[in-house]
Amino acid sequence: MVTFEHLYQQAAFSQGRKGHKTARTVMIEIDNFRRKMKAHGLVILKQRRGTATTYGLDPTQCTIAPNAPFARRLSTLRGSSDALAFWIKPDLRSHLPWLFATMRAKVAFAQGRVGEALTHQKQALSVTLDPFLNAASYAEIARICYRADRDLALDMRDQAIDFVESGKMTGAIAQIYAPRIRVSFAFQDDVDPVVQCQKLDVITAQYLNQGIDIAGLCRALNARGAMRRRAANDAAGVPDFQLGSVLAITANDPDLVQASLFNILAALEFSDAVSASDKIAGAELNFWFCEQFNIGRDSAQAELLLSQFYIEASNYDGARAAIKRAARLMAGERNATDVAFFLYTMANLRTEQALHTEAPVPTNMIRAKLNRAGKIYTRLGNVIGERKITQLMKRIDEIG
Repeated sequence: MVTFEHLYQQAAFSQGRKGHKTARTVMIEIDNFRRKMKAHGLVILKQRRGTATTYGLDPTQCTIAPNAPFARRLSTLRGSSDALAFWIKPDLRSHLPWLFATMRAKVAFAQGRVGEALTHQKQALSVTLDPFLNAASYAEIARICYRADRDLALDMRDQAIDFVESGKMTGAIAQIYAPRIRVSFAFQDDVDPVVQCQKLDVITAQYLNQGIDIAGLCRALNARGAMRRRAANDAAGVPDFQLGSVLAITANDPDLVQASLFNILAALEFSDAVSASDKIAGAELNFWFCEQFNIGRDSAQAELLLSQFYIEASNYDGARAAIKRAARLMAGERNATDVAFFLYTMANLRTEQALHTEAPVPTNMIRAKLNRAGKIYTRLGNVIGERKITQLMKRIDEIG
């Protein structure tokens, strides 16, 4: 049991943006929280003991078994057997524009162009109403607006705080993003420093007790997405890569951002979920982002993937140019996976270009390249590559 007086003494409950809340306001907020929890099967009793009001769990009315494993109980409260599954709801047609705008904002802010960074963030907010993506955007806005005194920054600061207090963030999403936004604005809030210390004490304690290592989670998601692609199909890994891309933005790790975008694009190689032009835009943004942050270097895999998107768009000149760049990169240090991808891409280009011009398809030459690529993929145990070879070989057999 915990008393209302004890809760009211905590800054996390009694302090708002405009100062100290009344006891009645805090009690209403607690009652609203109790109603939300009851809808999820967690009943919090409110009792009067003399002049004191107390709150406590009612184990006789909770529909979640008290002896159930914590992870399962948490998943039940979040409404999903996979605690991460419900985070990603928008399809790629809105997720990719959000990611592109957010990556451009990262670059602008890193180069000191605050106004441009905020403009890109406004664009990111305009393409989706999804609470998870918006929470990540507002966390970025909070970071950008730190110590900024421009009208646009102040307006967007207010939007970020309003979003925190709107209740649109719940569960782990609120656990990740609400404290980040509040901490970013700690120096700008018109609150007594002693009270602000109490609020930050609460946030710090929560991080120690239940904080999420979002960079570690992002890496795990990218790895799991790759395993899901191997185990099932390309589309199986996309939700993990989408979630990983948002967490990479929040972790402010350019390497993770780039890796997550590349993984999304690789999983879309044979997908019609987005247009070929959007895939090309993503691949070109990937190169630009790496250049701006000086991370990694141009890779044969990235160039060959871009060539695949050019082939899909029937831009054969662009495809050949990307293949030539890949060949130059491979001349320095030849990687077996790169060689197999190169052979496959050349076979795909010859096939599609012949069909496009209604010229005879050189099936014997294409089969030879695919057989060589297939042997490499098989030797490496690359089931994703083997799947690609099988699909194109089947098409060649149908052509004759």
